[in-house]
Amino acid sequence: MMDPRWRYGRAALRRCLVALLPDDDWSQEFLGELDDELALRARSRHGPGLTIWYVRQLFSRATLGFVWAVRARQRGRRMMGDMGIVGGLLLDFRQAWRGMARDRWATLTVIATLAVGIGSVSAMFGLGERLFLSGPPHVAEAAELQRVFLAFEDVGGRRTSPWIPYSTASAIRDGVEAFDGATIYRGFEELAALGPGARPVTAVEVDGSYFGVMGAVPVEGRFFGEDGPADAVVLSEPVAREEFGSPAAALGRTVRVGSFTGTVVGVAPTGFAGPDLARIDLWVPLDRELMRYRNWWLVGRLARGRSPAAALAEAASVHEAVDPGPSSQWAREGSVALADVTDDLAGERSAETSIAVLLLVVVGLVLVISWANVLNLLLARVTRRRSEVVVRIALGVGRWRLARMLLSESVILSLLAGLASLPLAYAEGVLVRDVLLPGVAWRGPVLGPELVTATFFAVVASGLLLGVWPARFAYRTDVAGGLSQVRPGSGGGRTRAHTALAAGQVTLSAALLLCAGLFVKSFWTLRVTDLGVAAAEVHAVTLRSFDFQTGAGDEAEDAVYAQAYESMRQRDDIGRVALAVGLPFFGNVGISVHLDGRDSVPALPGGGPFLSAVSGGYFAAMGTRIVRGDPISDADVATGAKVAVVGEATARALWPAGDAIGACVRIGAPTDPCYRVVGIAADVHRVGYREARSLQLYFPLGSSDALSGATLIVRSDGLMGVSESDLAAVVQRTVQGIDYVDVRRLDTFLDAQIRPWRLGAVMLSLVSVLAMVIAVAGVFSVLSYLVAQRRREIGVRMALGASRDTIHGQILKMALGSGLVGVATGYLAVLAGSRWLAPLLFETPVTDPVVMPAVAVGLLAAAAVAGLIPAAQASRVDPVTSLRADG
Repeated sequence: MMDPRWRYGRAALRRCLVALLPDDDWSQEFLGELDDELALRARSRHGPGLTIWYVRQLFSRATLGFVWAVRARQRGRRMMGDMGIVGGLLLDFRQAWRGMARDRWATLTVIATLAVGIGSVSAMFGLGERLFLSGPPHVAEAAELQRVFLAFEDVGGRRTSPWIPYSTASAIRDGVEAFDGATIYRGFEELAALGPGARPVTAVEVDGSYFGVMGAVPVEGRFFGEDGPADAVVLSEPVAREEFGSPAAALGRTVRVGSFTGTVVGVAPTGFAGPDLARIDLWVPLDRELMRYRNWWLVGRLARGRSPAAALAEAASVHEAVDPGPSSQWAREGSVALADVTDDLAGERSAETSIAVLLLVVVGLVLVISWANVLNLLLARVTRRRSEVVVRIALGVGRWRLARMLLSESVILSLLAGLASLPLAYAEGVLVRDVLLPGVAWRGPVLGPELVTATFFAVVASGLLLGVWPARFAYRTDVAGGLSQVRPGSGGGRTRAHTALAAGQVTLSAALLLCAGLFVKSFWTLRVTDLGVAAAEVHAVTLRSFDFQTGAGDEAEDAVYAQAYESMRQRDDIGRVALAVGLPFFGNVGISVHLDGRDSVPALPGGGPFLSAVSGGYFAAMGTRIVRGDPISDADVATGAKVAVVGEATARALWPAGDAIGACVRIGAPTDPCYRVVGIAADVHRVGYREARSLQLYFPLGSSDALSGATLIVRSDGLMGVSESDLAAVVQRTVQGIDYVDVRRLDTFLDAQIRPWRLGAVMLSLVSVLAMVIAVAGVFSVLSYLVAQRRREIGVRMALGASRDTIHGQILKMALGSGLVGVATGYLAVLAGSRWLAPLLFETPVTDPVVMPAVAVGLLAAAAVAGLIPAAQASRVDPVTSLRADG
């Protein structure tokens, strides 16, 4: 019979333990286990021995640790209840921060990877927002604006022209009721005196309804309207600050633009360029004396409830009823067309806009690659912390609480990555604005609200997306399985997830690299295209003066150019010099030509005829080859010889059955003098890179009054090394009676055409290389993770006789396999998108035989490099150590 005193003593001790423990399932289970063990020992032990054992159990380290743990759990729950939701979140963030601090390198890797993706997306969003998302800056309801064009059908296919004769443009402006307002305007470059010096400016000549149709608001002063003064001038805000210190100080100042003198009445906001992209320096009213002799751009604002189709029908009716005048009968051959104001001046989506859309897709893929890489790292990190997760759950941390803590880690990482991405986004924005698209009128600073907003949304999306999967892993962790110490390498599902994410990164990177390679090849093909002239060595020198209107060809201008030509010919340090009217890319002159015995002249797909009046030495200075015959000489110009040179395609088109040399060509009217063809020149591109053969003819300078307004040509041969500023200074010192010398290399007139391919080549190459680095890092992390997970398997293989070279080769084979799969699937993705990609390339097929092998070799080499370190780690596994560790 058990002594009651010992029984009562043990009961008293149990009541003390019950008092220390909270009333929950854990405590009841612990006390039940203790009672069962006591009952089992009571069968063989009685009296003080059993009581001493019981006391030892109650005061053992395990029991005291259990009491402390459940009390801490109770305090944590009570504190969470007192702190509320905000306090709980703060605690989650603090614990997440501590966890990231313990694994600094992984944290920095995640932040850097995310920063690349977020920064690229933010920068490209700023580009897309300017080009096609928000519309022209400071223009009200830009979606209601419609450009009006003339469309023509000829042997070259359909082409459009933004230029409309004044009589037709003004009739459409005033007679189309579907427009709630329309405006005619034109852009031009002219010499201006704004401050103490003179310089060329980009100006726009507008009618009185222009600013009302645009709906812009001045930052200072006012805009001029229909009843405004004829001498009013509106400056852009950057010009006002640069020349006068502030917009307010510019008001009332007198400025001179060519032969026009006016007073500044208002200042337009920064970035305002009307419906166009180009930067504008100032706006002036229509020249009432010359407006009827000029062609204009036309933009209308749709009335409420009226459709573009209704406006087009009315505009077409007006166009058919208007006689544009004897000098503009060409306009009657065209039909009216309408396009959104965001389209370019050819009535189509601009090349910059198309490239910007592609870049937005590309940087979106870079962000996806960054997400996949970071998700791989986070999953690997959670897998390594599996025991910690199990212990926390076993200690009573709720699964939702644990998932919330992991989600907090992702949010913190995304926030830090967002901050780190701002310098990258700023650098990319500066590259786009100042180097790739310097002529675009930007709304505000690079690091403006648009970029910050895009970064914020990218950060939020990254934090939520990257936190869901690790949080899901924690929420679904099996405590019993975790406590049973599952062997490394048993997480086959997680291993497959890591591998799939890495393969996806390589696939997207391969597709981006292929796109970048195609754009680089396009840009290279464009740069080596034979234009028929040495555009990179030829300088077009324009002499500007307030005493004559540039390009008018009056006596004062002709005298200045003649003096410049003679003076520059005498110098040995300049190179080859010539004069020309109708310079390729600079300004084409179109005049009808006639052949004896024919009613019409055959047409070529590239249009024409394009006429040039040239001095002696022109073909040598331009680098245009004379195929047969003789060039035009200075003697021909001095004597007024009736000679001509024609292009190769022109010779074949006009005289298909005979020899062009000695044939007769007449300029203007059929009764005008006959010019004998003395030479055949190589065909020249007249307007751009993408150009079909056109009719081209050259005549001596002074042959016709219609061929007036010369340009000085200077070819600084490669050894001369004359810079534009040096050449301008030489001309300024040598020639009298000019206020400004404008020197531009001939190929710079093609910058607007080159710009889209340069933008695509540079930006795609940049982001694709970043994407490849991220993807290679992903392959490296996956292989490292697999090696760590499969150490026991590797040890077993090596114990069974596998050599280190075999293990090394297997890991490298996995790396190369992921590269091959990525290249193949990436190539298929590019082929699938070739319908949209091909129109953006210049004479480069999507299946280019050079780009594909180059990208494949580069990506496979990168994948092999990524596998070297994991392969070395695998080959250094000690089989004895790995088997003991898992035993």
